[in-house]
Amino acid sequence: MKLSLLLLPFFFTSLTKAQEPIITKRIDSIARVITQRAFSKEHQIIKGTLLLEGDKTSSIRFHLVENITEMIVVESNLRENATLYYFKDRKLIYVVNFTNGNYNEIKNSFYLADDTACKKEGSVFTKVNPAFLLSQVSSYFDLFKEQLIAK
Repeated sequence: MKLSLLLLPFFFTSLTKAQEPIITKRIDSIARVITQRAFSKEHQIIKGTLLLEGDKTSSIRFHLVENITEMIVVESNLRENATLYYFKDRKLIYVVNFTNGNYNEIKNSFYLADDTACKKEGSVFTKVNPAFLLSQVSSYFDLFKEQLIAK
């Protein structure tokens, strides 16, 4: 009983690396810079289409600087949902999901640092396994590797 009382503060103060305020602020800052580059058309863009279940499609855009991917944008064909993947030094650092076709309406986001990840919904952070995000991004690179190499 005493041991559990001693460990209680540890459980409430233990943050994942990706959830630390300094890391999330740094990632947000990097994402803002990349987004500004995209809006000012500083990126080289490779466009493609993803075929989904039920004959649905999504558009995919790779935003590159000097042949290095900084951002991937995946939008549903009706533009009701969009997911943006942000990279720093070729590593996935941030994923944000928008809903209802509104780039101001964030459904949720994921912060990745080292081998940890956390999901942010509203103001609540939850530790998650980054494997599903990393495998999704890996499949995008595999599907479009010929177009990416050609650039």
